[in-house]
Amino acid sequence: MIMKNMEDFKPAASFFFLTPFYDFLCELMGFGRSFKLKVIDLLSIKGFEKILDIGCGTGTLIIEVKKRYPNTEILGIDPDEEILKIAGKKLKKSKVSAKLIKAYAQALPFPDSTFDLAVSTLIFHHLKTDVKKKSIKEIYRVLKKRGRFLLIDFGQPKTLLSKILLKVGAFFEGKENMEANLKGKLPLFLEGAGFEIKKANLYFRGIQFLEARK
Repeated sequence: MIMKNMEDFKPAASFFFLTPFYDFLCELMGFGRSFKLKVIDLLSIKGFEKILDIGCGTGTLIIEVKKRYPNTEILGIDPDEEILKIAGKKLKKSKVSAKLIKAYAQALPFPDSTFDLAVSTLIFHHLKTDVKKKSIKEIYRVLKKRGRFLLIDFGQPKTLLSKILLKVGAFFEGKENMEANLKGKLPLFLEGAGFEIKKANLYFRGIQFLEARK
């Protein structure tokens, strides 16, 4: 979530003062726990994979994965210390054990071929185009051979209403950050990094689900 340097990033809800209300806002917009459960279904977890949650936010996805697949190892990264503190409290309250690390998608602190599966939910529209490309290359690097990446974010709008809503969203996120999403370029960035796209036709409220394989 870089703007000018590694410490310049967009917070989870675009504004720092909204961070404490992030979970409430997600539920309000339809991207809360029920949405994360849909994401887990799409991940097709087998039960013993090592999973990386990129931009884990308050840890909702991590908690639900561990509840359903307790033997799966899942690690969350996020550049926002405040959101990670909230996530840590939620994990403790839910009695879920998982590692949380302050890190950036374009500079993942892991060796090559570490993870079986990576997932990013509504993070890439915060990133500038060059950071999107660098992040995808980093994700490709840390995935094992035949590893999978589920990229979930705003895609090219399919209806006039979704186009209007995403244009409004671009006002808050920044036109440059949203441009690649609105022009449908995320699949091209995935292919450019070496990924093979397996599924790219599912949309939900303007959100595109891209399943890619290394």
